[in-house]
This record gives sequence, C-alpha cells and structure tokens, in this order.
Amino acid sequence: MKPKKITLKFLERNDARQEDIDEVTEWGLLGLPADRFVKGLIEHDKFYYANWLIITLLSSKKQEVVYAAHATELILAVYSPGEYTDESEKALRAAKAYIRNPSKRTAAAAAAVVDAIPFDSIYNPAACAAYNTAYAASSKPYYNTRGAYAAVCYAIDAAERIGNNILKVRIIKYGLDLLLK
Repeated sequence: MKPKKITLKFLERNDARQEDIDEVTEWGLLGLPADRFVKGLIEHDKFYYANWLIITLLSSKKQEVVYAAHATELILAVYSPGEYTDESEKALRAAKAYIRNPSKRTAAAAAAVVDAIPFDSIYNPAACAAYNTAYAASSKPYYNTRGAYAAVCYAIDAAERIGNNILKVRIIKYGLDLLLK
C-alpha cells in the first residue's frame, strides 16, 4: 500500500496538537509519506505522537487491537511476572481471542474481562497496557480506538521506565508495518 502523505490539513482535521504541528513543521516532516513522517518522529524521540498518528491511520478495529496486543506482549515479556497480575494475562488473552475471531461474542468477552479486573490491580504501565488492549478489543464503542492508543502509550511508558529505547522503536515500527500492509 502506498503510504498516505501527512499534510497540515490532515493533522488539523484529526485534531493534532498545535505544539506537535509546530514541531513537525520545523523539522520539515509535513508533506512526507506516513512511513517517513513516523521515522522522523522516532528520530526526534516523539514516540507518543508516532503512536497517535499510527492509530489515526489504521483502517480497522482489528488492526488497532493487533498493534496494541503486540506492544503489550513485548512489554510483558520484559517485565517479570511479579510486576503485573494474572488479570494482565487474561486481558491479553481476551484481546488475542478477538484478533483470531473478531466478532460480537469475542468483543463482549473482552468487555467482560475488562469489567472484572479490579482497578487496584492495574498499578504499572505493563498492567495498564494489557487492560487497555482488552478495552480496545471490547464491545465498548467509544473506547476501541482510545483503548488501543492508551495501550500502546502505556507500553511505550513501560519501555521508557526500564530505559529500553530499542523496545519503543520496535513497538512503533510494528505499527508502521501494519500501516503499510
């Protein structure tokens, strides 16, 4: 797929923050295809902005959940099991079930997992990433995109907390690969 060019009009239409628009304008990123634009954001350590753009450009709920689940898996793999709960793994399993079979049933099952997770068990970015990945897969309409965005932001935050910049790059590059499929 040919990458979409990221223009000022596109950013404004999608409610990009003015501060971010000013920065990408200064860096000469406006008008570039999405893949080069995202790579420019990575070079400037703007991983959250890159995530926002990828989520904005992904074409389906399933792609968003795939992206969020991948980011969550990467983070849970580097966190020790004592740093997140069984609920995190249940949330990720519910999202993966949705990915394998996107349906009202698996979305409702993801919503049930989300509703059953005690709020006090979501105490670090890895657990938050898992929770929001299940939220993205859920049947809760408003939170589908927001859940995926939040899940990846928490995964990026978790990578930042452990000082793993390579992991942040891997997360964003995976999202970019999804865009280019």
